[in-house]
Amino acid sequence: MINGNYTTAAGSRVEITGDYGGIVDIAFDWVEEPMACCDCCGPFVHDGFLCWGCPRCGGGAAELRRKS
Repeated sequence: MINGNYTTAAGSRVEITGDYGGIVDIAFDWVEEPMACCDCCGPFVHDGFLCWGCPRCGGGAAELRRKS
């Protein structure tokens, strides 16, 4: 993904910066994400999605949209 600010439909936010897009700041809103619970952890960006894992609910993913 290219540098910029991104959001999911539920409101989680991702900012990608750095010379090669290597700095990723994630504000994961597990309360609002429909496939998340309080045990979800390790959010990361992969192929245009914010993804997370969870031993309880199985984890999930949400599409990231670039903010204008």
